[in-house]
Amino acid sequence: MAENKNNKRTKKKPNLKPGKYSVTYAAKKHSFVLIVLVIVSICIMGLSYYCVGVVERHSMDEIMEVRLDKLSDAAKESTTERELIYNRFVTDCECKAQAIAVMIAQNPKLIADEIGLEELLAVTGVDEITIADENGEVVLTTSASFEEQIGLDEIFVQNAGNKNFSQTINTEQNGNPVLISGVSRRDATGILTITCSADVLRQVEEYTDISEVTSRFPLMEHGVTAIIDSDTMQYISHTNSSLIGTVTEIESAEFNDDRGSFTYKLDNEDCYVKYQIDDGNIILASIPEHELYEGRNNVLKWLVFACLMCCFAAALASRKVFLDKQNAIK
Repeated sequence: MAENKNNKRTKKKPNLKPGKYSVTYAAKKHSFVLIVLVIVSICIMGLSYYCVGVVERHSMDEIMEVRLDKLSDAAKESTTERELIYNRFVTDCECKAQAIAVMIAQNPKLIADEIGLEELLAVTGVDEITIADENGEVVLTTSASFEEQIGLDEIFVQNAGNKNFSQTINTEQNGNPVLISGVSRRDATGILTITCSADVLRQVEEYTDISEVTSRFPLMEHGVTAIIDSDTMQYISHTNSSLIGTVTEIESAEFNDDRGSFTYKLDNEDCYVKYQIDDGNIILASIPEHELYEGRNNVLKWLVFACLMCCFAAALASRKVFLDKQNAIK
């Protein structure tokens, strides 16, 4: 009976080879496994960091490309619309001037005194009416401040003897923009000019103001869109309206192609800038790199956490196996 018990006890112990399953060998083996796991985790994090960054940059490139195209179209539409409204207004002023010249030719009594001109002023809705002779000398006007002025514009004086003259100029009076349309008189040789309301011109400018275009095309949370005059390098439109009229921080050498992208430090932070040049204007969009790669940075944080947890779990599992083998050897 004693021999049987000893045999059973002997069978319970595994037949281990001391050389192969030494404590040192087991420690090296499990350390190697942990090192490989750490290296693989670092490679996965590096590859994910690169791949997610490339994807995010490509996605932002597409968004910025759409913004630039829309901004370019809006700027063109604004310019075209402004020119269309302005040309219509000019045509309307010239038509009024021609109509007044015909009315005076049909009824010369209208310019017998200033009362007749005042009546024409009320009927036509213009601001001022001025009549000059063949020498360009003013003979009658409704302008109360005309005495303070030098006289007619030089272009009207030069064409006072032209019987088929019609032209409009954009100028200023007392610091306000005005349109002055001049046409040949029908009743005699000379020139007739009318001044059209500055308020209308101001409304046209406000309605088609290119500086307001970028406000309709924001870029993410901290990104900006802007239009730069390529000659002066000044912002003519910017999502931050306080920068309009200021010179951009970006060197003109950066805009060496019709379109492109680069990284530049703006407001003391690295920004990704994409641009295109259209009609002498530089249309750009920029976004801080911390916002551009925000998704990548978040993914990296979660990967670091997950890899640390995996390495920690693997270390615990490896430690348990190591201790079991160590106990078995003993």
